Amino acid sequence: MDYEAVGSVRLAGVVAVLCVVQWASGASGGDAARRAAVKLAVGRIAAREGVDVRLAEAVAETESAYDSEAVSGKGAVGVMQLMPGTARALGVRNVRDIEENITGGVRYLKYLRALYGGDLHLVLAAYNAGPGAVAKYRGVPPYMETREYITAVMGRYYGVRLERRKGARKVASVLLAGGPTVCGGSEMAYDAGGRLYVRARAVGAECGARER
Repeated sequence: MDYEAVGSVRLAGVVAVLCVVQWASGASGGDAARRAAVKLAVGRIAAREGVDVRLAEAVAETESAYDSEAVSGKGAVGVMQLMPGTARALGVRNVRDIEENITGGVRYLKYLRALYGGDLHLVLAAYNAGPGAVAKYRGVPPYMETREYITAVMGRYYGVRLERRKGARKVASVLLAGGPTVCGGSEMAYDAGGRLYVRARAVGAECGARER
């Protein structure tokens, strides 16, 4: 995972480092034209299902970079990286079918938005780590992977450019989304414009393992 410090600001009397996380989707193969067609499909299906198109696109890009053949090491499949159990619960018969995969993922986002009253941090935390983990921690779980994931999706959703500048310094640890108790020892907050502010803090409780 690459982290890039792209600037700094003063927040509440302390120096906060603005960090952008470049999420590694692990996607491979496919050409630009095919991925562009998949992106159009994501937008079309999201609009049909009444889901925020920008959110669906941000999730799809973060999950798979629009690679319909992507398979994660944990078994998540396709554009929306659906786990087999989640796909079955969503009525997806063929998780490798592009249309079914996207439809399942978009409907899952719609369900999670209703479940969490539109709270995007909780929606994304549940999409990544599972609703069980959100219930267990009564909020965003303290998993570094989940915090990174939320930050990456929110960055794309708000249009933050996730690119590496030439000669940029790598950051050993970063704060990621969700509140003061952050695995990795940082705090994060978004402002009204969607900008992410990160402040280093003492390392807190031990990090848990990701749950699905």
